This record gives sequence, structure tokens and C-alpha cells, in this order.
Amino acid sequence: MTYGAFLIGHPLFWSALVGICLGGALATATRDARRDPRPERARSRKWTAAALWTTVGVVAATCGILVPDGLTFFGLPSLYVGAAALALIAMALRFPRAAGIPVFFILAAATVLGPLLMRPFVPMRDAGVAATVQLLAVDQSGAYVEVNDRTPGAGPAPQVISIGDPTGDPTVVARAHLLQISDYLFFLGARGGVALDALRTATAEVTASSGGDAVTLYSGMQFIERAIDVMPLLTLTTVESEPVRLSLLEGYEIVGLPDGSVQMRRVVASE
Repeated sequence: MTYGAFLIGHPLFWSALVGICLGGALATATRDARRDPRPERARSRKWTAAALWTTVGVVAATCGILVPDGLTFFGLPSLYVGAAALALIAMALRFPRAAGIPVFFILAAATVLGPLLMRPFVPMRDAGVAATVQLLAVDQSGAYVEVNDRTPGAGPAPQVISIGDPTGDPTVVARAHLLQISDYLFFLGARGGVALDALRTATAEVTASSGGDAVTLYSGMQFIERAIDVMPLLTLTTVESEPVRLSLLEGYEIVGLPDGSVQMRRVVASE
């Protein structure tokens, strides 16, 4: 699922769009036409513009009822988001200097911080595949596993890691960082994010990230921990999958789910 498809399927996106349109209509309708040199023409233009804003809002509300899946468009979260968008846009358009400039900086900050927040993670819009792994060989010195990291910024070439387990048991547990995002932050384009941290057996553990990718992940986690202090709509946890005994040369996906769990799933070859 793409970023655009996620937004289109989210009811709060349509609630915000309805609020923006109604806010534009309210700001336009309350504008004083008497200050214009041609008040009659200005009055006609403002009501035409208000009607256009309202029409687009009605179309957005119709889409909000018909398109989204999950949260109901008529629920309280939709009401809160719509009311906030209406108030912000109405104030910004009605009072450009007093309210418009702060609203602009708020939107600019969200535009910049959103990608920084999601940078260390694979987005989870339904489920997010953090990495794929494949057992290449196993002997008395341990298991040799090929890891293909899907995290943005990871190198294109997979890496081979050795998990030194003297038992030779290829049963592996995946540990991952999981970011859960409130529905109110729908503009981030995901319900959460997942990033592979390490693979371990019963007696050994190896960090899956290496080089610059590890630095990116570490700095990203620090940024998110600071963001959580001021934005309680984010939750960052470290979770482990159930142990999975890897089959030789079979592919497995490390999948993060919006419910806060991580699974290792065998890749089924498509016919």
C-alpha cells in the first residue's frame, strides 16, 4: 500500500479535508466586502468562493463516508480532527498575519519532522516487512544467515551474518524496534513502523544492522524518544518474534504488525 492509498483509505484524512474546506468557506463568508472599492462585486465574489469551498467540502464528506475502512467517519476522532482543521484554516485565512504565519510554521514543521520520524523504519500501513532472511548453512560453528534489510537507507546488497551457536540449532528469534502511531497522526502515512535490530539463537545474538545504517537507526531512535516526551501519540517498543526453526535455503520475512507484534513468516513462492 502506498502513502496516497493509505491517506485515501483513512477517515481522518477526509475529516481534515472537510474541516479545511469549511474553514475556507467560513473565512471567505465573514470577510467584510464594504472595504472593497466595489462592494457589490466583492460581495458576489465572496459568496461564490464560499459556495465553492462548501461544495468541495460536501464532496470530501461524501468520500469520507464511502471510501475509508476501519474507523467510522462519524466517530469522535473524525469530529475532533475536522473541528481542529476548520479552526486552523479559518483563523489562518481570516487573519493572515496573526494566525496565518503560525499555522504555516506548524505545517512546515510537520512536513519536515514527519519524514525524519519515519526514516529509520519500514512503514506499517497494513503490515511492514522489516527484512528477509535465509539460512545459507549451519555447522558446529553456528548458523550463517543472509539478511536483506528493507529499512530505508540500508545498502542494496544483503549481508551474511554468522550466529555462533555451538549446538548448530538453526532456531532463530528476530528482535525489532516497533513504532506505533496514533490515528490522529494519519499524515505520517502509516499506522506504525518496524526496523530489524538483531537476530539471536538460544546462546548467541548478532546485531542485524551494520555501518552507517546502524548509526541512522540509533540516531533515529534517540530522536523518537525525545519526540515521545512531547508527543504522547507515539509509542516505541522493542519486541521479539516467536522462535522459528529456519529451513536451509528457504526465505523468511520479518514482519511488523499494527497490533504491536513481530512475526517471522516463511516466504511462499508464487506460482
